[in-house]
Amino acid sequence: MSDSPSARRQPRPLDAESSILTLRRIEAAEAPVLLISRGVFAWSGWRLFDGRDFENDDLVTAQAGSLLARDPSITACPSLAPGETRSRAAVGGEWVVGWHPAEDQIRALVAKLDTRKPLQEEVAWTQLSILREAVVPWLLAAYDTARLGEGRTAALYHLIQFARTCPEVRSLAERALMDRSRLARRRACEVLAYGLDRDSIAALEAARQSADDETRRNIGCAINAIRTQNHNAMHPGAIWIVRPEDEPNQR
Repeated sequence: MSDSPSARRQPRPLDAESSILTLRRIEAAEAPVLLISRGVFAWSGWRLFDGRDFENDDLVTAQAGSLLARDPSITACPSLAPGETRSRAAVGGEWVVGWHPAEDQIRALVAKLDTRKPLQEEVAWTQLSILREAVVPWLLAAYDTARLGEGRTAALYHLIQFARTCPEVRSLAERALMDRSRLARRRACEVLAYGLDRDSIAALEAARQSADDETRRNIGCAINAIRTQNHNAMHPGAIWIVRPEDEPNQR
């Protein structure tokens, strides 16, 4: 969901002319490339990081040529399909599937989702999204430990894409229908609408009895989505793309 479908094209394998998202410290030869990732959509580009935390000001878009010339071992990383990641412990080391940061690093990134600064949340999620399904338990815990409504809302938003595969996500969303935050309640409806689990209708109907007008409308859309088994009904008149299979050309 963090990717924007502005350029629907299949990126070629990583080469000197590839456009990449990387870090200023990598571009300046002050840090090595230890992590290579692609977003989940077919048109998603390449991300070359060093596995350490970064802020928005650290990010830069560049061509891969200078990095490949400086460190040819980067090309030993297999071509990645959308959503795949490879990482290594050091330059010249073996590329392994996935990214395996220490729990303290993940915990620090998750804490950054609990903020009123959208840019801080976005940059933290750029890193956490690389974990794919492994991030789910962290987001579930983040909802309950968040100090701010924005933090609970962020956790729910990033959990939408896992609503069909993780019953725990739907259970949390059912509970979050009563959240103090109006936007968090909306995200909870979106989780359940995307999950398409008919068992969630009972929780939605119960929450509707005491909901405000806006939340009641969102609950109605979520129920309609589940009953019709069409998640797009959550946002009438729009094509709601959460995962690659939601794109019209994938139907």
